[in-house]
Amino acid sequence: MSEVKKIATRESYGKALVELGGEHSNLVVLDADLAAATKTGMFRKAFPDRHFDCGIAEENMIAVAAGLSTMGLVPFASSFAMFAAGRAFEQVRNSVGYPHLNVKIGATHGGISVGEDGASHQCCEDFALMRAIPGMVVLCPADDVEARAAVKAAYAYDGPVYLRFGRLAIPVFHDEENYRFEIGKGETLTPFDVRNISNREAKTAIGKRAAALVHDNDIVFLDSGTTALHVLDNLSALHNVTIVTHSLQAMLAALPYQNLNVISLPGQLYRKTSSFTGLDAIRFLKSYNITIAFMGASALSLEHGVSNSSPLEYEIKMAAMQRSAKSVLLIDCEKFGRTALLTYAQISDFDAIVTERVPAPEYAKACQDGGTELIIANEDGE
Repeated sequence: MSEVKKIATRESYGKALVELGGEHSNLVVLDADLAAATKTGMFRKAFPDRHFDCGIAEENMIAVAAGLSTMGLVPFASSFAMFAAGRAFEQVRNSVGYPHLNVKIGATHGGISVGEDGASHQCCEDFALMRAIPGMVVLCPADDVEARAAVKAAYAYDGPVYLRFGRLAIPVFHDEENYRFEIGKGETLTPFDVRNISNREAKTAIGKRAAALVHDNDIVFLDSGTTALHVLDNLSALHNVTIVTHSLQAMLAALPYQNLNVISLPGQLYRKTSSFTGLDAIRFLKSYNITIAFMGASALSLEHGVSNSSPLEYEIKMAAMQRSAKSVLLIDCEKFGRTALLTYAQISDFDAIVTERVPAPEYAKACQDGGTELIIANEDGE
C-alpha cells in the first residue's frame, strides 16, 4: 500500500515563520510558554532576538502584539486555539479587531484533534468567535502545503488574521509546485451528478468489463466513483453477490436486482459524492473480508499516483484496499496525466486497472513494471 506523507499543520506554521523571518526583519513572534507545542521554538532558535515568551498570559500577549504592530512590526502571537481565541477574546476584539491592527494570531491544537488534553482544550467555537469580529480574516489550511502558503499570505495581508492549525499529522495532498493560495478563494470539487454525466460511454464500457471479474458468492466493494455504478448493471447473470458500499447511488442502483445482497456502511452523508463517510464507515469496513474492490479515482499520474478529490473518503479507500483480496481501479483515459487533491495509492498497489482504451506507453509500462494487469474495455482498444 502506498505511503502517504503526513505533516501536522502546526509544524508547517513553525517552518513558515522561519522562512519568512529570514526574508523580513520586521517579523516578530510571541508565544505563551508554548513554543515547543506551537512549533514557534523553530523561530526562537533561528531568531532569538525576535522571539518573545509572554508566559502563561494570552491576554497580555495579544496586548503586546497590538502594541508591536503600531511600531511597524508584524507580530505573530501564538498559543492553543482555546486560549488564543477563547481566553484572550476580549483583547483580540478590542485591542486588535476594533482598531484593525496588523496582528496575526497563530492558533494551534484547534478542534478535537487535541483529544488527549481533554475537553477543556478542545476548541471548536474559535471559528465563530473570530468570524464575529469585523475585519478579521479567518484561515484554516487543510495540509502542510496550504498551511505554509497561508502563513505567507497572512504576513502579506495588511490587517488582523486568525490562522488555525491542528495538532496531529495529516496527509499532504496539495501539489506544491502547482498550488496557488489566495485569501478568500476556495477550491471547488465537481458534484456527483456532473461527474456521472461526463464521459458516460467510457464508464459504461469499463463497468461492463469490470463486471466480468465478479463471480457467484463474491463479496464486492463498490467505491463512490461514478464508474463503479456501471458494474451493477452487468451482474444480473449471477445468482448471489454481496455488495459492500458507502455510495448512496450504488445502494439505490442495486435495489432492482434480487441477486444482490447490499451492505451499506454507516456514517454521515457527504452530498458532493453522495456517499457516507466518517469513523463508523471505516470501522465497519475494516471488519469485512472483501473478495474484490472496485475503486474509483479523480486522477492518475506517474508522479503522484492514484488521487482523489475528496479528503473525507481517503481513509475509506485505504481501508477497502487493505481488506480486499483483489483491488481493481476503474478509470477512464481522460483522467490519465492528471493530479487531484489526495493520493491514496500507487499503480502497483492495484491488481488490475480497467480503462476504455490503451493509454500512453509510459502508463502501460508502469503497469507492467508494477505487476498490475491493464485491461482494455473496448474491444478495438481505440
